Amino acid sequence: MTTNMENEVPLIKLENVVRKYYVGSSTIHALDGVNLTVYPGEFVVIMGPSGSGKSTLLNVIAGLEKPTSGKVYIKGQDLTKLSDDELADIRRHLLGFIFQFFNLHPSLTALENVELPMLIAGVPKKQRTPRAMELLKLVHLEERANHYPHELSGGEKQRVGIARALANDPPLILGDEPTGDLDSATGKEIIDYLIKLNREQGKTLVIVTHDESFVDPTVMRLLRMEDGQIMEDIGVKTENIEATPTIRSEK
Repeated sequence: MTTNMENEVPLIKLENVVRKYYVGSSTIHALDGVNLTVYPGEFVVIMGPSGSGKSTLLNVIAGLEKPTSGKVYIKGQDLTKLSDDELADIRRHLLGFIFQFFNLHPSLTALENVELPMLIAGVPKKQRTPRAMELLKLVHLEERANHYPHELSGGEKQRVGIARALANDPPLILGDEPTGDLDSATGKEIIDYLIKLNREQGKTLVIVTHDESFVDPTVMRLLRMEDGQIMEDIGVKTENIEATPTIRSEK
């Protein structure tokens, strides 16, 4: 079944995005006229050498950095026109972030770390605790729910990070080198979880990675960056996928 994109609003749309940094008298073009459209259900992997603009692109999509010029839309909303509070609301409800170094709160259990985004969003405890446990079950960590980060392996910490990113059920998941601090076997396990989220729950993923061995062009769309520009865009794109419809989890 070919997806009809004609009337679908892109989840992400960047129009001629430029991001400059000024270091003394020098100007660094971290992003140099980037145009990008990502539709719901895509799994996008961003690769490129150090300094190519990968993480800056991810931060601009997340609203963590504002472009020097150009437009950034998330689900049709122009991030460049939103206040800090409005941007925080977008990050709270429309996207989840998976970090390379986990960023778990050391004094909170795995369960409490997953609950944290829901606590910030004002979700009552009677709702957020069962939801957090459901997510830990999704990543096969329900038996580690009451363990603290220092009691977890690297792979377990990252799986808690994935569960936390899903806490508020965002349609978009961003990851900045989510396997970068893991051994290859554990890294593959994390990528497999991300593919499962994409295939079974219909989550849109945009992941920065340095490890080409994890890229599967049969299920992913690969962007290669260099000098702040997208130089190559290959692999599966939503508009030409022929596959069974994604299965979204029931709430």
